[in-house]
Amino acid sequence: MNENGVSPELIQTGNEISYGMLWGVNKASAKVCYPTSPQENWTRFTQLLRAATTACREVCPKAKIILHTERVSTSQQHDNANYQALMNFYQQMQLAKIDYDVIGLSYYPYFHGSMNELDAAISRLEQAFANKKTLCLLKRVTLISGLLEVQLSTILTNILTHFKANNVSLQTSSPC
Repeated sequence: MNENGVSPELIQTGNEISYGMLWGVNKASAKVCYPTSPQENWTRFTQLLRAATTACREVCPKAKIILHTERVSTSQQHDNANYQALMNFYQQMQLAKIDYDVIGLSYYPYFHGSMNELDAAISRLEQAFANKKTLCLLKRVTLISGLLEVQLSTILTNILTHFKANNVSLQTSSPC
């Protein structure tokens, strides 16, 4: 890419990685990263992330690195009371000195509850990690059969108004 004059502005080192990645094949010994997981699981995961972010900086030094998580609900994600899982993830990244620029969040209304929960999650992150940008990655909205187009337009307008009022960036993507 670089040889052809194309360089990304943003690089995401994994998709929705709140619980780690590359856990292994044996479910009983999976190296999952819950807030209550052994520190060795977090150490393994942060070593993988460090290798990924180092490679990103070497190949595309101007690109901003995103750590993308999905733990924005306290009402529907029961391990995330008071945003414990979300905050723990980024605290673990801070302790491990992971090199990244942007906190990326997924928000799916069906799984993550109200916009108030998303707003509270963003506020908590901005207070705790003021040196990082926050980007809301809106991946997909699943529509209920029979939802009127006018209702959809109103919902999307309300989401966009909320993001703009709270100075939250919005990136959309669609499946290939």
